[in-house]
Amino acid sequence: DPRAARRDERRAAPLHPPGRRRGAPHVRRPLELLPRAGRGAAPSTGEDVPGEEAKIERRAADSPGVTAPIAEPAVVPVAVAAEPEGADGDSKEEENAGESAGLKSPEASFEVGAIVEVRDRVLPGKNSQGGVARITAVHPTADGGDRVAYVVERRRERGVGAAHVSLHDAHDSPDKAPRNAPKAKRSAARGGEGRDGGAKDRKPGGGAGPPDAVAPRPRPRKGDRVKAHYVETCSLGVQSKTWYIGTVAGVGPVDRALDDIPAGATCSLSIRFDDFGTEDRFNYPHEDVVVCEDGDLSDLFPADFCVGDTVDGYFQNGADHGADGKWFRGRISSVSDGGFCDILYNDGEVESGIPTNQGKVRLIRPFDGDHASLVGKATLLEGGRSGTIASVGDDGVQRHSWPAAAPAAGTGLPPVVTEEKKRRDRDARGPRREAIAPPRRRGLRVEPVSVSDYADLIGGRETGGQGPLQQRGVAVARRTARDFPATLPNLLMMALNGPEPETGVGHLVNLLAVHDAVPNKTTCKKLMELLKLGPKDNGRAVYFKDCYRIELTADYVLGILGASSRLVRADGTALFGPSSWEDIETLLEQSTAQTENVISGGRLAEALHLAGRGARLLSLMFQTELRCVDLSWTRQRFDSDALNSMPTVRLILSRGARDALKLAVRQTTKMLMRHSNLIFSGGRGIGDSRARENNGKMSTTEAGHCFSDLCSTVSYVSFLFCIQESLSSLADPSLSYLINSEFSSEVLRSTEDLPSMKVAERTKFERRIKLHFCSALQNCGEFSRPLATQLATIIGLEGDSSCCRI
Repeated sequence: DPRAARRDERRAAPLHPPGRRRGAPHVRRPLELLPRAGRGAAPSTGEDVPGEEAKIERRAADSPGVTAPIAEPAVVPVAVAAEPEGADGDSKEEENAGESAGLKSPEASFEVGAIVEVRDRVLPGKNSQGGVARITAVHPTADGGDRVAYVVERRRERGVGAAHVSLHDAHDSPDKAPRNAPKAKRSAARGGEGRDGGAKDRKPGGGAGPPDAVAPRPRPRKGDRVKAHYVETCSLGVQSKTWYIGTVAGVGPVDRALDDIPAGATCSLSIRFDDFGTEDRFNYPHEDVVVCEDGDLSDLFPADFCVGDTVDGYFQNGADHGADGKWFRGRISSVSDGGFCDILYNDGEVESGIPTNQGKVRLIRPFDGDHASLVGKATLLEGGRSGTIASVGDDGVQRHSWPAAAPAAGTGLPPVVTEEKKRRDRDARGPRREAIAPPRRRGLRVEPVSVSDYADLIGGRETGGQGPLQQRGVAVARRTARDFPATLPNLLMMALNGPEPETGVGHLVNLLAVHDAVPNKTTCKKLMELLKLGPKDNGRAVYFKDCYRIELTADYVLGILGASSRLVRADGTALFGPSSWEDIETLLEQSTAQTENVISGGRLAEALHLAGRGARLLSLMFQTELRCVDLSWTRQRFDSDALNSMPTVRLILSRGARDALKLAVRQTTKMLMRHSNLIFSGGRGIGDSRARENNGKMSTTEAGHCFSDLCSTVSYVSFLFCIQESLSSLADPSLSYLINSEFSSEVLRSTEDLPSMKVAERTKFERRIKLHFCSALQNCGEFSRPLATQLATIIGLEGDSSCCRI
């Protein structure tokens, strides 16, 4: 039986290979490559190269006591290759001693951490690539040589003979121990100094090596905390080099695309910084990048801070601010008792009352006490006054706080520089913050007020179409408005929704005109809701149209906006304004949303009355907030303090002036197309014909006022668009092209809903729509005329005299 014969042969075979006794250790011996043209030469083209099996048989024939080696699997990312002694007892390095000509003597002792150059080697079955590496371990051999383990880029190799290793030119003496070494050894390698000390004392061109050479350092890992040197500019314009802290997000090979490649660089680091959440890339080791040790992070949160210290603040307790991040750079402006401080950020904002013992303020650089850099800088003093720092003495007025930068020219109120006054006088003449005395039974206490203030409040808004806001750019000292008593707002809102709303409005007007008292922000939100949707039924989420109540409420709200020229809240915010983007969006859409599917002429008049008051309110809010701004100059910026008193402007800029302008133009065009029969003769209204036929003079008047106020809103938003997009003026063609794009697309869409018309009639109707839109923009004010002229040129109305008619 053949199977039985093979089984008998396997049983009779020896248990161990020939030449190896039982229990003897198995020794792996490398294979020799036998090239045809000498050792190390590559085979020429066309020659037969013996296969791996032939090499194994040839080696086994020469050395019958050695078995064929087992292929060692590759390990990623760490590959290990051993170089044991040859079969004749000589090491591989001794056989290739002639190949290491020109390298430093292999007898030189290698130290852990030394930067070396490893040459390329040809190993059995594999070519080992060398490069610049760092010694991680040294193992002496029996013949007095060294076998080193090194790390190069992402590879790790063990058992490399000293004949293939030479010291690199950038190596002087290792000053850093490997990361896995004990802490005492790391301290000894640094010479007893921390990383901060070495980084601060390091100068370009210093050291024993070449100018761009850096000392060897252990390779960082992903997740390590590092800090990098950058040049920063504070709010006063003073530049300094300071640390920015971040986390290693990735480690890769040396990035040759970077301009800065220091000698001895072994890898590249991608650092994600804490302040803005952005990443930057460095080749490492780098003189401006240092790995944070334990001592570096502990010094970031000292027990006490001093005025002038450069710090990072956890702005608004880590609130989400989009791409701006959470940590912001600034200086300690003042320190108060109880562990609180104020931070003046580099962008000019101030945050006060920050606890210093909760890790929300970290020290970047202590103040060195040198005030010479402050001389000549524009600063903002208390009370809103600005000036220039002439000198700083030991007992100067600014020793208690760090000076704040003055706002840029053209933003906010014009700077007023007056003589320095004593502190007690300024405190005595400060804003009034006392509460209103409750009235007694024997009568009301009436404070004196000029007749002109009351007249401006009630009837001034109709004077010349501008009211008390005609004089732009004039800064007037404003008084601090008082707040309502705790129980009065709810009582007055109930009276406003009661059977006699004029009684509640009378009390509100009396408090505003006589007592300088304004409603709180909660009451302002209720008033805004009433002007957006109309009065609300008690206990139900049902809104209805009541022209009388809406008119009374609108008169009071417009009176509050008119009083903004003489009153301001205690916290510096506006007296009245939108609380969210939804308020602005609802006021813009009232003219179309409230008149949708209206079949009664009376209902149409009520809806247009509500839309007209909303459009008037939105236009007047822009006009009030921009009363001290030169609208003909778009090269200006709003600081944080100015935006705090401009809720409408702040919401437009935060939402995006481009999107807000598109919405304003779209809704204005839609309103003009839908109610064109009410705005000009010969128009074609969109909607129910019965509502168009039964409308009266009220609908025509309200539609005209609503369209004019919406065009005024378009002009103000266009001004903000020029500021945010850094356009030269309102006559910039890019602004007109944007408006024309939204205007034309809405006209084309709305024309499809019109009754059937001939081509000539449709062309004439569209031309009249363009004329009225450009004419309304031109009548919004002197600042909007360049916009109207440029837009008329783009839409094909250049030279038309009808464009200049009212």
